[in-house]
Amino acid sequence: MVNSKLEWQMEITTFIQLLNKEGTVVLRNLGTSHNMVLAMPNNNNEGTTNIRIVDDYNHNTFVVHNNGKVTIGTENFDSSDYNLYVKKGIKTEKIKVEFANVNGWADYVFNKDYKLMPLEDVENFINENKHLPEVPSAQEVVDNGVELKGMNVLLLKKVEELTLHIIELNKKLNSLEETVNQKNK
Repeated sequence: MVNSKLEWQMEITTFIQLLNKEGTVVLRNLGTSHNMVLAMPNNNNEGTTNIRIVDDYNHNTFVVHNNGKVTIGTENFDSSDYNLYVKKGIKTEKIKVEFANVNGWADYVFNKDYKLMPLEDVENFINENKHLPEVPSAQEVVDNGVELKGMNVLLLKKVEELTLHIIELNKKLNSLEETVNQKNK
């Protein structure tokens, strides 16, 4: 237990010396297998270093890589633009996705010059491809994953297109009802 400023400085100095010599420091020793390890290895692999917190028993890892990427539950990442990699998922109450401008949202579907695909063409596409136009197939999702922002915009677009189709069908239904009522008079 560190009781004074001097003892605290000595503890930090010892920690830094251990880290510089070994590249690994045991922060918590709970026996032979439940060690919490802080590591900053540089194993001469093209200068890549990272700061790693690992539980030796559960092999849980939290790694901050010198390229700005952070991994949780894994040390693996790819060369994409993403900076956070979490193995086994993320549980949260909220996620907010921001858009740079209004052009990223699907309201353009309501513009007068928007070409709505006729329902017959949609039906033919579904019969041939077994998924909606512009929506990735199940295999494409398995192979490539889904970018949530883009998928949310696409799903909204499909809802808006369906709304336009329903409005058009409702107009036709009202017209038919009017014709039937005229004939029944």
